[in-house]
Amino acid sequence: MESNRDEAERCFILAQESENSGDFEKAIRLYKKASRLFGPLATEAESHISRLERRSESSRSSTRQQNARQPAAPVEPDSTTEVKYTTEQVQEITRIRKCKDYYEILDVRRDSTEIEIKKQYKKLALQMHPDKNQAPGAEDAFKKVGQAFSCLSDAEKRRMYDLRGTEEPEQVRSSRGGQRAAWEGEISPEELFSMFFGGMPMHRGGSRFRGSNGGVHFSTYPNFAAAQRRQQRQAAETDTGLSWLQFLPLLLLLVFSFLTSFAGSRPALFELNKTSTHTQKRTIKAYDVSYYVEPSFAQTHDIKSKSFMEELETQVLQKWLQREHQQCQAEQAERNSKLRSARFYFGEYGEKLRAEAQNMPTPHCDKFQSIKEQLSQRGWML
Repeated sequence: MESNRDEAERCFILAQESENSGDFEKAIRLYKKASRLFGPLATEAESHISRLERRSESSRSSTRQQNARQPAAPVEPDSTTEVKYTTEQVQEITRIRKCKDYYEILDVRRDSTEIEIKKQYKKLALQMHPDKNQAPGAEDAFKKVGQAFSCLSDAEKRRMYDLRGTEEPEQVRSSRGGQRAAWEGEISPEELFSMFFGGMPMHRGGSRFRGSNGGVHFSTYPNFAAAQRRQQRQAAETDTGLSWLQFLPLLLLLVFSFLTSFAGSRPALFELNKTSTHTQKRTIKAYDVSYYVEPSFAQTHDIKSKSFMEELETQVLQKWLQREHQQCQAEQAERNSKLRSARFYFGEYGEKLRAEAQNMPTPHCDKFQSIKEQLSQRGWML
């Protein structure tokens, strides 16, 4: 919505000018357009529309009554026709029409930035637009401003234009006479104006400006739609390529993780529970802790090595303690839950429930505490 604000405000100003000049119907159309383009202006625009519709209806009614009373009189030409343009507008139009260089048309330096070119185009396009500037030659000046901006706002076109040097911007000659100019298929100045200011084209059909200068032929709206479709396809292809590039680091990370896990996916040295690969049971007799190894364990490992077996049994005990601690916590949680439930009962039945909860066996906690004490005595830091 904010992108249409400039165009809506421009329409609002033109509507006020039309109202001041007595063209109520045009003012109403412009107020409605401003309301559609920018919602916050809708309330004020509607009030103007309602007032103008009442004035217009009143004027028509008065005219009908007057015509009914008096015979029609011959209309005499008005020799005092109001001039609806200024000397400054005529001077600017003359300057633009005399220019033969795009940079001169927009009145910018050759090293101007894209922002400076856009700013100057916005200024000149609003000044030269035929709906606002009714001076002779305004349409031609508006077309030249659009052509200049269309070239200089495109990096590749601007580079080619700079390489060719100064050329006559209004005429792009073909090697054969009678052929359409290179502007065929490009967007027209009206379409460019509407795209730049965020509004809808003021003259539908795309035929307001056609070749009157050396065969220059501006596109119609179907060509503009085709150009939009081409741009959308190119943007979609670009977005697809960028999306793959965005996901490339993640894909590389996943592949690296897979390869790392695959390379290091050797069977575990032991398991606390019997599995399909670890079927041979072994026991640490000092603590009565059992674990399981592969059947080929004795052949593939130096079980006679005291340091190897001590390291292995240390790993078994650490893993076993972690498991028993979790199971002990589960037992304690169950007992506490039963104690909380017993609080809701009284008498003998309540006492019975509390006694059962307090006396609930906790074998994992008992064994965990027992081995923990033994290991502490042997210097383990638990």
